Amino acid sequence: MLKKTAQIFSLAVLFPLSSSFATDSGKVGDKAPFPEGFWEREYGTASPFAATYNVSIEVKSLDRAAAQIQNLALKEGGSSDNNNNNFYGGNYGGQRPGKPMRSISFQVSAGKGERLAKRVLDFGTIQQFNGHPMNQGTPTEDLRDRIKQLISEMESHKSALETMPIAKTLLTTKLNRYKQSQEAYEKNLGKALISVTLTAADDPK
Repeated sequence: MLKKTAQIFSLAVLFPLSSSFATDSGKVGDKAPFPEGFWEREYGTASPFAATYNVSIEVKSLDRAAAQIQNLALKEGGSSDNNNNNFYGGNYGGQRPGKPMRSISFQVSAGKGERLAKRVLDFGTIQQFNGHPMNQGTPTEDLRDRIKQLISEMESHKSALETMPIAKTLLTTKLNRYKQSQEAYEKNLGKALISVTLTAADDPK
């Protein structure tokens, strides 16, 4: 029983990668043109944005500045990522320990990113500003191709997979993970993330 289970498991792991596999008609399939480790790659769901901007400003009122930034994002069609997270600064970046701070982030179309990030500077005194463009093209294209190939492979061997529940589960899990990664990547395509840190001035009002 143990030996049989081990054989099934081996087939489950190698099924989409095997150099040959008997089809439903009994014919041996062609050698799969995939390099070693090709199907082991994982993408996760933490997808990159087209660009990211980090802005730090000192303000007289955390509440007023936060409201101004949120209104700016709303007017430009932005969506909130996580707003109004309060915390206290540590002894870094020129900030004294315990200084009230707040983090705000929002997403906008990539074409508006740099302009809106610079607009945030109007609401306080600049402490830090930087922007980073990101490469979004290859992961989404690669994921679409992998999903297409997996679906085709599973459809071609549908009957055989019904007799190998372990193989079917492994392939279905891999397919679902790729779909989740694709959804996450496509969600952020063409978008920029603007992350803002507000620091209360010495005499906040």
